[in-house]
Amino acid sequence: MGPACRPGTAALAAGVIGLTIVLALRGVAQMPATAGDAEEAGPLIGSRVRAWYRALLAPFEDRFVAWRVHPDALTWAQLAVSLLAGVAFWRGVDVES
Repeated sequence: MGPACRPGTAALAAGVIGLTIVLALRGVAQMPATAGDAEEAGPLIGSRVRAWYRALLAPFEDRFVAWRVHPDALTWAQLAVSLLAGVAFWRGVDVES
């Protein structure tokens, strides 16, 4: 199967987007937008969406702080995963089978 036909990847992306919409509609991690959020809002993400994501990620942030995980460790881990994904893509590794 060539790189142009990845139904598993498309299904996963649709699932993540669908889960995000369901969580937002159910009111999971609701956080009211404050006046400061409106000033910080960029052109692509509004203050309500930004506040919702902050509320959703706050428990993870608290856990990482409790474990004393340095922010640079997360950046390096993300870089390592990205490099591994790039190598897998370059080599043509098929994770769907």
